[in-house]
Amino acid sequence: MLIIRFYLELTRYPDPRLTVPKSSNFMRNILPNLDDERFRQEFRMSQSTFEIVLGKIANHQIFVSNNPKPQSSVSDQLTIALYRFGNSGNAASIGKTARRFGLSEGTVELFTRRVIAALLSLEDEVIRWPSPEEKLAIKTKIRSEYHFPNCIGFVDGTDIVLEYRPGLNGVDYFNRKRRYAIAAMIVCDADRRILFASCGYPGSVHDARVFKNSPLETNSSQYFNGDEYILGDSAYSCTTTVIPPFRKNQIPTQNSDAFNPDWNEDDNDGDNEEDAGPVQHNEDGQHKRARIMQYVLTSIRE
Repeated sequence: MLIIRFYLELTRYPDPRLTVPKSSNFMRNILPNLDDERFRQEFRMSQSTFEIVLGKIANHQIFVSNNPKPQSSVSDQLTIALYRFGNSGNAASIGKTARRFGLSEGTVELFTRRVIAALLSLEDEVIRWPSPEEKLAIKTKIRSEYHFPNCIGFVDGTDIVLEYRPGLNGVDYFNRKRRYAIAAMIVCDADRRILFASCGYPGSVHDARVFKNSPLETNSSQYFNGDEYILGDSAYSCTTTVIPPFRKNQIPTQNSDAFNPDWNEDDNDGDNEEDAGPVQHNEDGQHKRARIMQYVLTSIRE
């Protein structure tokens, strides 16, 4: 036994290790010469946005080495992480990413974890509800471009797709798109800046339920003042703070048909009306929607 133990400690690995071919050609020679369109295809953001993100995380403590060997540049680590974030399924696998960038699998995983930690430290800075002054600017832009008065944003649901079926209550995560996912809800302004994000419910949970249990609904007075509201698709209930379009199963009118195109429902990637079922509309919300509809139609005609 002592001989076996000594052998294992000496060799570290009981079986011969295979050499994995690697090349840094893409990172060093191809990537620096990509134009902005092709850079965006690889990393889902422009080169200028990449530089902004890099500037915000470059001084994070996680990129400071605790040993004499320095870390790879923050730029390289962010590049690896963004490549994985911009892909899904096998394309985002550690092995494929490692071979593409000429790194070991462990290095890819380490870079990804570091970048995630650095980005999460910015959450309170970049994802926040607008101040009164910012709300005024948002309202002005939305009213000018889309004719909706007092609107401070747009809400929709999305999926955070899971690679595997969760071991606990896995069936709850299987959604109508036939994939396992976590349900998320996003509110953004007219410039697509995220104002509020919530996630955690299993993928089978409907958008309307996610919103109903979020602080935007349970503590709405902290987010909405006066006639302020956000726009949502037909999966959401009509309330004083969320205004959806008219559903197809409602009595159609000339006004409602003219009002709905502002949502572009045909491009809706969220829960559709059939999935929504009998959505419960708030009476005050419906009155408010009627007033907004009248204002929008008047503005369009002018």
